[in-house]
Amino acid sequence: MADFVKAYLETIGDEGGFTLHNVSGDAGGDTFAGIAKNYHPEWPGWALVHAGKGQTEECREQVRAF
Repeated sequence: MADFVKAYLETIGDEGGFTLHNVSGDAGGDTFAGIAKNYHPEWPGWALVHAGKGQTEECREQVRAF
């Protein structure tokens, strides 16, 4: 588990943290914590992100589960 936590924290840092962004020309579209909506539209965390709850522990748990 310690290896997962270390990798998870490094990945979140590399992916811009818990922010929603959309970069022109990026095929992934909306991206949150490195999860691209165009590739993972079924991710349950999108409902939280689009409801303005991306900074909640509930949403962070969805990212960790992903």
